[in-house]
Order: sequence, then C-alpha cells, then structure tokens
Amino acid sequence: MYRECLILDEALQEALSGIQRCNKRIEEQKNGNFDWTRLCEEILSPDNELDVADFLGPIKIALLANRGGGRGIVATRNIVAGELLLVAKPFAVARQRPDELNMVIAFNFLTKKVDSSRHLEVIHKCVLKLSTGSDDATRDFYDLYAGDDGQHSPVVPSRTKEPRNLFDRDIDANRIETTCSLNWFGIGANPLGLAGVRQKDQGMSDLGCALYLLPSYLNHACASNAQRFFFDGIMVIRASRDIASGTEITHSYCSSEDAYQKRKQVLPKWFPECDCSLCTQDRAAGNDRLSKRESLTKRLDSDDLDINELFDIIEQLETSYTTTYGSFRPALSNAHLQVARAFESSYKYAQDNRFLQGAIQHYFIALETREVKIIDHSIDGKKSNKKPLPISKAIVPYNLNTCSFICLAIFRCFSLLNDTLRAERWLRVGLWIESVTSGGGVRMFKLRHATALAQLDEQASSLLAKVEASA
Repeated sequence: MYRECLILDEALQEALSGIQRCNKRIEEQKNGNFDWTRLCEEILSPDNELDVADFLGPIKIALLANRGGGRGIVATRNIVAGELLLVAKPFAVARQRPDELNMVIAFNFLTKKVDSSRHLEVIHKCVLKLSTGSDDATRDFYDLYAGDDGQHSPVVPSRTKEPRNLFDRDIDANRIETTCSLNWFGIGANPLGLAGVRQKDQGMSDLGCALYLLPSYLNHACASNAQRFFFDGIMVIRASRDIASGTEITHSYCSSEDAYQKRKQVLPKWFPECDCSLCTQDRAAGNDRLSKRESLTKRLDSDDLDINELFDIIEQLETSYTTTYGSFRPALSNAHLQVARAFESSYKYAQDNRFLQGAIQHYFIALETREVKIIDHSIDGKKSNKKPLPISKAIVPYNLNTCSFICLAIFRCFSLLNDTLRAERWLRVGLWIESVTSGGGVRMFKLRHATALAQLDEQASSLLAKVEASA
C-alpha cells in the first residue's frame, strides 16, 4: 500500500515513514533486533502506543514426560545466558487508568480470590476476540491449559487452513474464564522494572492484566532458567542460564526472592508442590530453619540496626541454610548489602579507605549470594592490563535492579579509591547485566540509575563517559 502511494507521490512522507516502520518490524521479527531503549522512552511518553513485532527464538512447544505428558517449551539448540527467546504482544490486555475508580470487583471461584475490573475486562476482550477473530487465534486460545478438568488438547497445537463460519463459533464463557484465570499475567506500570518481582496473578490495584498465547506454555520453576519483563504490555523472555538443546524453558510465576512459605501460598493454583531445586532445598532445610530465616529477614526491615546487629543477623542467617544449600540466598544478600552501605556511610565521615574496602567485600558477597560467580575478588594489589569481566557469564542474576545497583556501588567505591581499572571493570559488569537482561546497554543503564549517576564525582563521571564512548 505504501509503495503504491509513492507511485503517486514519491515524496509522500507518510508512505516513506510507513515503509521504514514495516522494515523495522520485519527486522525485529526475523532477527530479534529491537531498540529496547526506544521502547522504554516511548512508554515514558504519555499516550504512546508501542509498535513492535512478535519474535520467536530457538524454542518450541513440546510434550514433556516430566510434566506427566503435558506441554511446555524447550530449547531447539544450545542457548547462551542472556539470549532473547521470545517477544510477545498480548492476546488481550487491560490497563489500570490513573483517573479510573476501580469500583468493579468479582469473586473468582477457581482461585478463591477477588478479581479486579482489569481481570474482568481481559475476559470480556477474550470473548469478543474469540467471537470475531481468526480461526487460528481461536484454536490457539482453546489449546491453552484450562485446568485438570478442562478438555485442553493433549497434543502440540497444529494449524488448520479451513475457515470456520464466524457465526458458528462455540463460545464457552466458563472455559474462557478458567483459561484466563490460569494463564493471565500482571503487568507493571514501570517499564524499567523486571516482571520477576511481581506475581503472575498479583492484585491489579495499580497494575494491568494481560493474557498471552505462547508465553502461557512456559511452566514454572522458582529456580528458573529464563526470566520475563515487560515493556508496557509487551512481554520479553530471556535466558538467565546457559541452556542445553532439548532442555525445558521455565520462568517463575512468583518472586524467586520470596520466602518459601510465601511461594507455597501462591503456587497451588497450578500444582500442589513445586519440585524445583530452590523449593527442594528449602523443604530439606526444615520448618525451624525456614521460620528462623523469615524472622531474621523481617528484622532487616528495621531502620535503626547498627553494624554489630547486622553482623549478628548475618551469622544467624548462615545457620538457616543447610551445608548443601545452593548459592542463591537473597535474604543473606540483603543483609550483606546493608553492611556494605553502612561501611560506605562511615567512609563519608571518616575518609578511611578501609571502610571502602570493607564495603566492596560485602558488595561482592551480596552479588555471590544472588548467584553471580565472581572470578576476581581482588580489591587492591597488582593490576592486570587485561580487561575481561571479573565474573562468569554463564548465569544472569534474577534481580536486575538490585544487581546492577550493586555493580554501580562497587564502581563508585573503586573510583573513590582511585583504582580506575577495577572501577571500569565493575561498571562494565553492570552494563553487561543490563544488556543481557533488558537489552538496553548503556542508555538503559543510565535511565535506570539516573539519580545515582547524577551524584557521581567528576572522576567517576569521566569513567562512565569513557565506557559509554567505547560501547
């Protein structure tokens, strides 16, 4: 259509812009080349609708023996941590509008919870779309999981080329409601935040709600190998681990950082018990250790803890994990993070470099207890001219905001110590985490940490500019 318009007027700007947009969407769909920072900036602009293509990476729907013959998504080849797996637009979406009074509520007899008007709007939009939409879209929707009592297809969905009479569709309102209740996602209003910090069916008082087709086949694991986040209603899935071909792709329906008991309360809607490595370890730790850990975690919320109290909490937290427990220990990470901040604050008053070195050591531990594998723990001494990252790239940490903040803090400390080489390396770690999680690189990193970056001293700001110029 646009090319036909150019025949009439080769300088028609609307047609030229339209062709440019189409070429960008084709590039996105074919190669997964998205301008993530542009998307974020468009979201921050009022009344801006995102224009992006869907993208399917090296994954496919498959039948899984470990899921009782049920369906899931698996890797079709070896996948590197941080690789883009999926970009999906919603089948139906409802957003909470700032000027709207949320006076409509309904009780959901499946989840035994009160649904918001956003949930009801998604169900309503699904009914309308299934009444008038394409035959393929209708089949894809009805192939989604609808509970153990639902008659969902036991085989991998296939396409049919035979159109159906739109007036002869079977609109099963109860099945639509059940399908939505088991598959919808809460979407946050903050485009810079990871979806992993929000529950899949979290209350919608300040959020939106959306249903997706292909992403609904992703099964759950608290210790997942992929993570999702949103650009408004656009869902993005990236690998958070190196994944071998044929391995199931999982993401978490709840926050992996939540205590075991909290996760256990959320998940029975889909299955009786999670069998992921994190939950298995927590069950092995026993109720006494779990209760102790939860109690100590609540103590960390206090604003008046001194450094000795923090060290006491750390010592007790260590005993709440078994000797075989994995490295992902977010409660312990948060405790070390508070100690590191306390050391930084002490430096501001005493101007003693030992406080900065102590802060860096605890920032290191805060990262390692979030599964970041540090391969260079040095904080002083001989400096190498080589510039590899001081961490392993095999694992992407779950919490982008926290981990990139910690890297920025380490960068700041090394800069104050006039150790520009180590400062630059740790800044690059933060940028790498940003790139393999949000895809945005330096520009997104600067948007995410604008407040903290504005407070950097002249030397740190110069280092940032140098790294940005070389990116």
